[in-house]
Amino acid sequence: MAILHLILLPLVRQSLATLSFITFVTEWNDLFKPLIFITRPELRTAQLALASLQEQFTNDWSLMMAAATLVTIPILGVFILIQRQLLRCTSTTGLKD
Repeated sequence: MAILHLILLPLVRQSLATLSFITFVTEWNDLFKPLIFITRPELRTAQLALASLQEQFTNDWSLMMAAATLVTIPILGVFILIQRQLLRCTSTTGLKD
């Protein structure tokens, strides 16, 4: 267990941060799975709420853009938290020591 914490984890920290961020963004923006599994309107995700703002013939564009801006705030917050690991991972990719 000490080998895992002292050797392996520091080596893969940036890769895990990148993978977790990409997975978070993918799941946050997913529309299809919640559309299938969620049946009650009070449990709708943010993406389903955005999709419900669209109407067939008219759209309230100012409301939709305001809601889209609010939906991106959690993604920006997570990015700001792990920005250092993400940039470190992409800058060291493909380099030999």
